[in-house]
Amino acid sequence: MGHQRRIKEQRRRERAAHDKRVQPAEARDLALGYWAVAYLDILGYRSALWEMNKRPPLPPHGSQEETTLRDAAARAVKIRRDIVGIMDGFMNSAMSPNGPLPDALPPQWHETALAWRQFKVGNARFSDSLFLYSPLAPSPTHALPIRAVYTMMLACSSTMLFQLARGSPDYRDTLPLRGALDTNVGVECADRPREGSPGPAPLQLYSAAMATAYQMETTVADWPRLLVGDAFLEMVHAHAAAAGNDPHARMTREIGKKCREFLFQDTDGLWAVDYLGEGVHRLPSGPDLRPFVKGAHDFACAARAAHVAKGDAKLVAKYEHLEHYIASRLSLWQ
Repeated sequence: MGHQRRIKEQRRRERAAHDKRVQPAEARDLALGYWAVAYLDILGYRSALWEMNKRPPLPPHGSQEETTLRDAAARAVKIRRDIVGIMDGFMNSAMSPNGPLPDALPPQWHETALAWRQFKVGNARFSDSLFLYSPLAPSPTHALPIRAVYTMMLACSSTMLFQLARGSPDYRDTLPLRGALDTNVGVECADRPREGSPGPAPLQLYSAAMATAYQMETTVADWPRLLVGDAFLEMVHAHAAAAGNDPHARMTREIGKKCREFLFQDTDGLWAVDYLGEGVHRLPSGPDLRPFVKGAHDFACAARAAHVAKGDAKLVAKYEHLEHYIASRLSLWQ
């Protein structure tokens, strides 16, 4: 019996060795790391695209039907361009290395402070989906990863607010955003370039955080807001409690605490970005947000009233949540 067991075990090992697939060199060369990911979805954008639905042939040039299709296409293009423009404008400003250093900063820390201004934030966009992402590991051109996270949170907050404010005075002039942030393992690599294409292919992120952020947005968020996953929340808390007294550790703690001030526990117990809360209100510089806050509140009220009139209980509930959130923050901005 013992001899038969040994034979069976030997055969099992031989089969396992035969079936084992050798990891390709391409996979072995991929650099695994943790990434922070923000995902934004343009709510109702599919309906905007659907306004261009028309079976062939195209209507005659200059006809009313063609004009209607062109107007629908122009609206879909404008909505997305406006959102991308807000986000790109914010990111370009935040990532600029220019500007004076604080007078109180000792000269020996000037080089370090300039290095902290450099950080890496990538993006991926398709139709109604927008991703921002950044590695959580430091590098020579990404010395303070939590600063990138802070910037991503502010970029998403600003874009959400400005997009809501576009719906005042006519709520139909905008489409709100909903999204989520999370962290998880990922790799960044380039797709294989097409033969004859000039230059290297752009880098793409492949991360579980993209899947979890998308899942939170589509199945949990429900109304226009920006949820944060448990891993993202833990990452922020860890940076806010970073050990050490050197300038890098102190700056990491400081920015981590600011990130934490941007978060709140919503009425359903889930954690979300408080894009109209105390943390944003205390920002030392930037545009006067009061008109945008008022515009966002006007939009939420008008959208809720419109869906009440239509008898759409599901959308009424979503905009009641949005209206309640904005109303609860109005006193900060008056």
